[in-house]
Amino acid sequence: MSTAEQNKASRAALAVIFLHQ
Repeated sequence: MSTAEQNKASRAALAVIFLHQ
């Protein structure tokens, strides 16, 4: 995985976490 892909993935994960709180 490239750094850009990891950034995108972690941002998506954070968004999911925030949306489900």
